[in-house]
Amino acid sequence: MDVSGVKVPETVNDAFFARVQQPKEGEAGFFNNAEKINPDWLEKRKAVQQQVDTSLVAACEKVPHMLAYLKSKFALQKGMAPHLMKF
Repeated sequence: MDVSGVKVPETVNDAFFARVQQPKEGEAGFFNNAEKINPDWLEKRKAVQQQVDTSLVAACEKVPHMLAYLKSKFALQKGMAPHLMKF
């Protein structure tokens, strides 16, 4: 599949995926962390993700049956060893 046509914004780089260091506040701080997320930052990330997804879906539509393949479930049955499978 040719993904050279997928448009990735320039803002997507290593700094985009870097974690923001948060002070440790114990268990209560961990569960209340969602309230501290900046909504503007979250909306920008959602917009970038939407751009990449739209571009990637367009690239997948060019390959016959690719979207159906990617949507199909993968499951292992009893006795199947994933490390021995050949694709």
